[in-house]
Amino acid sequence: RITAEGRQLRALPLPPRLARMLVSAVAHGAEERAAMIAAVLVERGMGGNDADLALRLESFARDRSRRADDMRRLAMGWATAVRAGSARARDDGISTAGLLALAYPDRIAKSRGAPGQYLLANGRAGNVDVKEPLARTPYLVVAELQGKAAATRIVLAVAADEADVMVFAADRLEEIDELNLDG
Repeated sequence: RITAEGRQLRALPLPPRLARMLVSAVAHGAEERAAMIAAVLVERGMGGNDADLALRLESFARDRSRRADDMRRLAMGWATAVRAGSARARDDGISTAGLLALAYPDRIAKSRGAPGQYLLANGRAGNVDVKEPLARTPYLVVAELQGKAAATRIVLAVAADEADVMVFAADRLEEIDELNLDG
């Protein structure tokens, strides 16, 4: 049977991962910011075409077109819907990367050492164009991928740092000491 939370997710006109992000963002007092992220992700071209989600969000906030105003109103409706019946939490300052990780925990990516080369939490490799500033960040949370296997391109992501990752993924991390002896 569907749970109350499942009904809340189903009531949102969003893909399941983005609905999950919005519902979870309420606990952080960040449902309005999460709704703006969802708006940029579901509406093609909203906020531009930059690979950096943070830049798209800034552009979306500045956009005074009718389309952007309509999308912001729609997003505020989503935020109001998820907040209904919940105690209003104070915004705890969760980062954009942290909010996106609520939707895509399997797409937290760590640099492999070379610019633009990343390994995602789901075990998949991904590449960012080396000309992109994102190509030199230690961690990313990836919103959109294209391609398969070794040719997977990271099309949209937001930069994260180790402190961010520890906040939003600490319960998923494990440290393993391994010793290999070749005889």
